[in-house]
Amino acid sequence: MHADEKIYTSIQHSAVTAKYPRFIIPELKLEQREAIAFLLGGHDVLGILPTGFGKSLIMYLYLLQDEIDATLSHVSLIVCPLRALMKHQDATLKKQGIPYILNGHLKVVWSSPEALLDASLPWRRLCTTLNARVSLLAFDEAHCITHWGEEFRPDFTRVGELRSLVCPSTRTLILTATMSADMRDRVFSLLHLPGKQVKIITKQPDRPNIFLSLVPDVRREDMPEWLHDHSALITAKGSVAPKAIIYCR
Repeated sequence: MHADEKIYTSIQHSAVTAKYPRFIIPELKLEQREAIAFLLGGHDVLGILPTGFGKSLIMYLYLLQDEIDATLSHVSLIVCPLRALMKHQDATLKKQGIPYILNGHLKVVWSSPEALLDASLPWRRLCTTLNARVSLLAFDEAHCITHWGEEFRPDFTRVGELRSLVCPSTRTLILTATMSADMRDRVFSLLHLPGKQVKIITKQPDRPNIFLSLVPDVRREDMPEWLHDHSALITAKGSVAPKAIIYCR
């Protein structure tokens, strides 16, 4: 086991669960432990992990590192593409008893790249003010940096500027469920990250309940046989029938 990982699991885990009894932490997956360990060890991390895997938990647990040292007052700056995702994360933190403000100090700042990079808005100045306290700069749904940055939302191509607003010791965490090798290299370039020094953690998605089915088009009455069978299944089981997506042309 990595030395930093051992520090996290024994000391910090106990401190966090004691401080926030509503923050019910399931047994961490190997990839989650590795990501937190690398961050605590001073590394930048790219996590390519499946949807629903628990990527946000990596941000939350690293955010609460202050619980092992009461003299610390760190801030996590999280760049997110959609307001709906920010609201969801806000609700999750509040539900688990983790307020945005602890002892009068900000702990989490959620923002879009446009808000942080616009010099006429107060958020960029806030980053400068919080400079010494920002310990984590995270990019949620990081595939949007390349998918949206070229034409749709060009400020995504400027996200590398955000690293200049925080301390050199601030760790960068990149999270996404999908990223090709070309996309990864492009993201590293836009963030001005030396790719060889970034710890990359991946997990292949395995969803046995999702599959493709190709069937011959045998007609029964006014519809294909397979569609007739599926219609009968829905009629029999209603809302508990297996979910399916049918593509037509």
